[in-house]
Parts: sequence; C-alpha cells; structure tokens
Amino acid sequence: MNPMGELHTLVPLVFEDISSYSYVITATEVATVTGDVIPDPHSVTASINVSVTDQNDHIPEFTQASYHSNVPETRWTSEPILQVILRNSVSG
Repeated sequence: MNPMGELHTLVPLVFEDISSYSYVITATEVATVTGDVIPDPHSVTASINVSVTDQNDHIPEFTQASYHSNVPETRWTSEPILQVILRNSVSG
C-alpha cells in the first residue's frame, strides 16, 4: 500500500492460482506537525478482502475432431440430428 492509501499488485492476479486475498491494514499516528513523538498514538485497523474474478481465458475444445450424421429425408425438422460437445477447462 502506498502513502496515498492505494493497494497495488506486484504480479498479475490469476484466479486459477489464488482466488482471493485478505489483508489487515493498521494506520497509526507517529508524529505531530512539529515532529514531536505522540506519547499515546491513535490507530485504526481495516480489513480488506479482494476477490479475483475468473475471466474465461480458456480456449474451448470439441470433444471430437469431426462429427458425422446420417439423416433420412423423412426426419421431422424439430428433431435433433447431431449433438456437438465442447469442453472448456475452467476451475471448480
């Protein structure tokens, strides 16, 4: 955390590696304007929870390289003629 109170990451956040982070931050008075040490400094604590959202960055794959179906001409138009299946490796 920088002096402006901004929390920055040093490395990219990857949902598949770590999906959340928790921090406890404490701010404490250390000196007055004149530079004198405060005998009984005040402090405040805050909890910060960061959830990393998963971006679907995986390329979907067909479960087969090719698909084939024979369809009789008398088949009803509302009936399925083939099922194509994709897989997408995501966490969880």
